Amino acid sequence: MGMADHGGGHRTRGIEWGRTDADKGCPFITPQNQRIECWWSCLRKGWAQIWMNLFDDLIFFNSFEPTDNVQIVVAKFCFMHIIRHEINDFIDY
Repeated sequence: MGMADHGGGHRTRGIEWGRTDADKGCPFITPQNQRIECWWSCLRKGWAQIWMNLFDDLIFFNSFEPTDNVQIVVAKFCFMHIIRHEINDFIDY
């Protein structure tokens, strides 16, 4: 499922689940990964969710099969330059 158990907690994208602040019950987040978590959050809110929804819709309507290597290559050919451009614009912003 993408999560691995590390001694009583789960680790997902830099957050160690299972280790909590006793007073607040919040997941333990190290200072090193706070910046990247913030960056990913901003990226997702800024525009990435649109792309995720697009590909989810294509899969839902059977217009894209993510396990078909030919379709993956075609999707990369069609969308990669646009996505790269948007990521670069986001980074420059």
